[in-house]
Amino acid sequence: MKIKFIQMRRLLLAAMAGLLGANTSCAKYGGPEADYDISGHIANKDGKPIEGIEVRDYYSCLADTTDADGYYHIPKHRHSYVTVLPVDFRDVDGEEHGAYRDTTMSVKFDDSDFRGGRGKWYEGTLTKEVDMTLEPKTEKQSTKTEK
Repeated sequence: MKIKFIQMRRLLLAAMAGLLGANTSCAKYGGPEADYDISGHIANKDGKPIEGIEVRDYYSCLADTTDADGYYHIPKHRHSYVTVLPVDFRDVDGEEHGAYRDTTMSVKFDDSDFRGGRGKWYEGTLTKEVDMTLEPKTEKQSTKTEK
């Protein structure tokens, strides 16, 4: 009797886990998606543009590297709808244009950021210009990353 109870309990738990798992993963099961288009400029604390900074959309892993004017553009791309998108800023050229701290910024979107639609989350493209000022690395931080 005890063995049947344990087997039935395991079966019920597995069934519940399967149902709950299917309901919590939007992207895998056709949940809402949106188009994102992110661009901006990267500068140092003096306002001078920084070349050679990689800017990466955390969820899609699409990236661009800033040009001589500090400009980047991650073009229109689609992924699961979120209102907060982490964007990583990483110095990828070493000391060539100065050494800067890697930073992550949470970019917040709302209905006013939609372009080309009627202001609804499922229409148009979420377009945002994200400018960032990066802090230089200290000598201690530069040494840590070299090891």
